[in-house]
Amino acid sequence: MALRIFTSLALVGAVGLLPACVVGGGDDTENASTSGSPTSATETASATDTPTGSATDTPTGSGSTGEPADGPICTNFGGQAGVEAVINSFVGKVLVNEGINAYFLTTDVDGGNLTNCLATQVGAAVGCAGVVYGCMDMKTAHAGMGISTADFTDLATDFGAAMDEVATLTAEDKAAVIDVLAGMAPDIVEDANNDVTVYQRIGRKPGIASVIGGIDDADSFVPLVAMDATINSFFATSDLTRLKTCLVRQVASATVGGAKPIADIYGKEVDAPAPADPNVGAAKPCLDMITSHKDLLDGMAMGIEKADFDALVGHLFTAMTNKGVTPDDQNAIAGALGPLCADIVTVDPDKC
Repeated sequence: MALRIFTSLALVGAVGLLPACVVGGGDDTENASTSGSPTSATETASATDTPTGSATDTPTGSGSTGEPADGPICTNFGGQAGVEAVINSFVGKVLVNEGINAYFLTTDVDGGNLTNCLATQVGAAVGCAGVVYGCMDMKTAHAGMGISTADFTDLATDFGAAMDEVATLTAEDKAAVIDVLAGMAPDIVEDANNDVTVYQRIGRKPGIASVIGGIDDADSFVPLVAMDATINSFFATSDLTRLKTCLVRQVASATVGGAKPIADIYGKEVDAPAPADPNVGAAKPCLDMITSHKDLLDGMAMGIEKADFDALVGHLFTAMTNKGVTPDDQNAIAGALGPLCADIVTVDPDKC
């Protein structure tokens, strides 16, 4: 039976099965109930004429026992154990892919449950005997996440790279799996043109990271602040790498239009594999605005005033202009971050 019959439940797409792994999502078979370190989603696809199946449609073995046997693609994966190895490799690639890892680097994602769902989904789709997928269907799992074509493409690319590491997979096997993945796009992608939210329009997490920047990029926010003598003393002892990581996560949350889980990633950091999200983690999450600013003093031992906050906002606008962010999107970002003024200003915050 053609592998495409599994497209309705086959392999996760662009942020596959993420809602099924958000804390408090539902019953044990479809939703995770505990948080953990992130893992990723998977996508696979397959050619229209490749025979394989799930646990209910696998060929029986030739021996006298009549036990079901793995289909040919599962066999070339190295059985279900081989599928699981590919999933683990895929997850590792996704977690360091800045284009999509914001969907996964949060305590709201149950990594173990997600990995298990992916492994059983892929195993069933490629015809591993006795493997049954019992997690969410793709449309339900991805509803409201705002996944874009760019997100989906990144996931597919990472899965393809993971499959490339399996020496026994033929070109036909890989094409078959990718073909199934492509067929899932209508159930997964909600932002076909990568432009529904500010987050997508400014280039997702990499675009935000470019705006926030670092000391080696004079057009970005961090060096503009570092060179401003009126406010740079507030950051004299700051860990600028950590500051950038937290700012990027904060802006991502503010620009994704309420789509989960990115809309809620700030303060829910996990221990990410290097080089993703450096200098934050489960034991040192990004702090809320009141806590992170309450003890900051300038060179004259003064706290943060409204004028200091305005200077920061001005540098953010300059950096966004330098990086090609449109005026409308600049105003949207400023509007989302503006209400933080009263939590950041420590001297007469009522002036915000």
